[in-house]
Amino acid sequence: MIRDIINEIKGNNYPIPSLDDAKVDVWASWFKGDVKNIHNYTGFDGRDTFRLKLKTMGMAKRICEDWADLLLNERTDIVLSNDDATKQLNKILRETNFWVKANEGIEKTFALGLGAFVIGVDNIQVGVNSGEIKKDNGKLRIDFVDRFKITPITIENKVITESAFTVEGSKETHYIVHVRDEKGIYIIHNFTYDNEKKEITNEYKFDTKSSKPLFYMIRPFIVSNDLMRNYDTDLGVSIFANAIDTLQAIDTKYDSFDNEFIAGRKRLFTNEEIWNVHNKKDGTIAKEFNPLQSIFYKLPARDDGSKVEDSSGPLRATEHILALNTELSILSDKCGMGVGYYKFDGSGAVTATQVVSENSNLFRSVKKHEILLEAALY
Repeated sequence: MIRDIINEIKGNNYPIPSLDDAKVDVWASWFKGDVKNIHNYTGFDGRDTFRLKLKTMGMAKRICEDWADLLLNERTDIVLSNDDATKQLNKILRETNFWVKANEGIEKTFALGLGAFVIGVDNIQVGVNSGEIKKDNGKLRIDFVDRFKITPITIENKVITESAFTVEGSKETHYIVHVRDEKGIYIIHNFTYDNEKKEITNEYKFDTKSSKPLFYMIRPFIVSNDLMRNYDTDLGVSIFANAIDTLQAIDTKYDSFDNEFIAGRKRLFTNEEIWNVHNKKDGTIAKEFNPLQSIFYKLPARDDGSKVEDSSGPLRATEHILALNTELSILSDKCGMGVGYYKFDGSGAVTATQVVSENSNLFRSVKKHEILLEAALY
């Protein structure tokens, strides 16, 4: 639907950049921590097949959370040259809940490779004949839109200058298309699609009378591996796009670590002689052990005279922790945080104590990503 609308506005022959949805879906599944055929897979015990669930540390999401906190945190502030203007701006940012949306937006953007801040105005009136704008009751709105709802239209000088956005609801779907006219002025086309009637029920366009866009794209400042001959799409790439194998290795070792404790759980094997005993008062047979205690397991009677056998073996906890720390170090390095940003202490992944100095890889990465983020905030 959205591409049909764009073609209607820009013309059927307009070259709309193509999106690689398959890769974005893979990034989204790792962000969720549930990747098909990896976290849900089939096992075989020599006779039967059965479904298995691979446990996950959720490090793809953790990476994005930490990048959002590094780039937009409580120390982030926007200061204008005029104090009154700064107060007015802060009032707008509070009323639009901007800082929450921005932090969450960066997290999703670093997962999917692309996101956008979209500015809108509610409760404005436009004269049908005169085109006069009455903004007395107008209220600014700032929203974040993730990659799944963005359709880039025009890319110039590595910047997306025209784009469409999809906002889905249970009853209606809204398509908002930001394009420029022949004078470079932005016109916003709005379409309302009725999900039940399967048709567009309302459409209108708004002349912003400005050459400045009301949307601003953000993305991680890294180049996609998918270099194309015809043009550079610059649609962004996930921060962990080149660490998928490492994410899988981490979850494999984490699942193995948990299984080590399951398989090494203490078991005491008893023979039948001491499992059931005769009650001395009435001669009935009673159980010596609580049957709900999984530590005991009954075996058939044996001739060697053994009563209780301990099958517990040593746990390979140290080896698993060492392996996990190795993979976590590789992951943090691949995602621009430097070697050793994460460590596993036996209970989960924690951020290593680290000073962000001007000589660290993390510091340089933060400053690099801030270039694109600062441009959007500006």
